[in-house]
Amino acid sequence: MPIEVLDLVELAQGVAVDTDHPITTNLMGDVLIIRLAASPGGPDGDYPEEVHAGATETITALSGRFAILAEGKSYSVRQGQCCRIPPGLHHRWAPESEAVVLVHFGAAVPH
Repeated sequence: MPIEVLDLVELAQGVAVDTDHPITTNLMGDVLIIRLAASPGGPDGDYPEEVHAGATETITALSGRFAILAEGKSYSVRQGQCCRIPPGLHHRWAPESEAVVLVHFGAAVPH
C-alpha cells in the first residue's frame, strides 16, 4: 500500500462550514478537519455549545485563527498552535473564528 499525502487545508476548502470531515479513526481516537467561517448564521450568529464526555479534544489551527469560548473566557489560537479541551468542559467556537482546524479526540498523553 503506497503512502497517501493529503493537503488538509485544500481538502477543507471543499467542505461545509462547521461540518466534521473524518480523516481517520483508530485506537488513539478520531481525527477530523473542520472549516470555520465568521458568523455561520443561526438565530444569534454563534456556533452552538458542545461538550465531549469521554475524551480530550485537541484542536490545531492549520490555517487562520480561531477562538474557543469556555467558562466565560476566550482562548485564541492562531496557525501553528493548538489547544486541549478536557472532557466534560462546555465550549463553543467564537463567532469570529476563520480557520481550518485539525481535531483529535482521544486521551491526552503527558509530555
